[in-house]
Amino acid sequence: MSGTVQRHRIQLTAWGKVALTGWGSLAVAAVVFPHPGPRFAVAFLTAVLLMSLLAGRWLSLLQVRGVLGSDLTEGDVHSVELHLRWTAPVPLLAVVFRLRSEGVVADRQGRLLWRDGTPRVPLRAQALHRGHIRQMAVSWETSFPLGLLRHRRSATVPSNVWIFPQTRSIRESVLEELLRLRPRGLDLPQPTGPGDGEFYALREFRQGDVERRVHHRASARLGKKVVREFRGEAPPRVEMVLDTRLAPQSGAFEQTDFEEAIRFCAGLIRSLVLRGIPVRLSMLRRAGPEIVVAHGCRHLGPYLAALATVEAVTVSASSTPSAPPLAGFDVSEGRGVIVHLGLVDEDTVPSPWIAIPAGSRRYYQLLQPRYARSLAGEGAVPNA
Repeated sequence: MSGTVQRHRIQLTAWGKVALTGWGSLAVAAVVFPHPGPRFAVAFLTAVLLMSLLAGRWLSLLQVRGVLGSDLTEGDVHSVELHLRWTAPVPLLAVVFRLRSEGVVADRQGRLLWRDGTPRVPLRAQALHRGHIRQMAVSWETSFPLGLLRHRRSATVPSNVWIFPQTRSIRESVLEELLRLRPRGLDLPQPTGPGDGEFYALREFRQGDVERRVHHRASARLGKKVVREFRGEAPPRVEMVLDTRLAPQSGAFEQTDFEEAIRFCAGLIRSLVLRGIPVRLSMLRRAGPEIVVAHGCRHLGPYLAALATVEAVTVSASSTPSAPPLAGFDVSEGRGVIVHLGLVDEDTVPSPWIAIPAGSRRYYQLLQPRYARSLAGEGAVPNA
């Protein structure tokens, strides 16, 4: 579905201004002097300007139907595709496309469009801020055919572009200690106890797995190697809770800490999902906790989509750090992590839980050294 064209603008280029000035001078000369030369020149320039005006008609035959679905990462340069329809009988040269929205900026220079040309045009896009963009402002312009007039049209078109938050890498040693994962690793046999030898699940074959544990029937049915996993080797479950509450006097620093909390959650969830550890993501809002992604999810996309659209909520002025409502979460078979912005009283957090204040020195010590150094260079690491 194409968007509604907002306006069609025509501007003179530098060469167009020169041609218009010459046309005016020749018109005066044609009136003053009876020689036919200036009249022929005026007629020629008039034909050239009229031909340049025809490009506006050709440009109106170009329809931008929308921006195809893309998954981008905050702060990176990616490629997005415009879906076009071009029905003119002649090619259109040097078409410039521009995308503008709250989260994406993209340009494309010198595109040649034929009548039966490519319905998709790739653009290099800079992802500015996380979110889900459903509409984009698109403009396209050309100075075809002679570079004297620039025709520009614009429209608001539908899009389905996700901008996921950046993922902060967590120190591996800290991750092991933080979540109390299996001491011998998930890929090695674990100490067994009552019931630990029961069949738990099937998972993909990994480097170092024992061949005798391959489930041949399931591997043939799925078209890839899978191995049996027993309950004694089952990964612990992790409850991830992001506190979205901000104090009413919060400013730019608290907003930055909130973005860092989202990136930390994204990095931690990414590390756990790659390890095959079940994670349930919840948001602590003004009314209480809300589960957004269940334990059964094995893909990173739903977690990043939930973190891409979450917004901070401002609580009342009388709010002070208090005990978080964590009684409804079962962490008997795993660990719980709550990332907060200072409104959680850490002394009241139950022992199976870990409370991490976003933006604190302890928070940055959990990141990989390259992130800690880069953030310290930006002045983001606090002194205490």
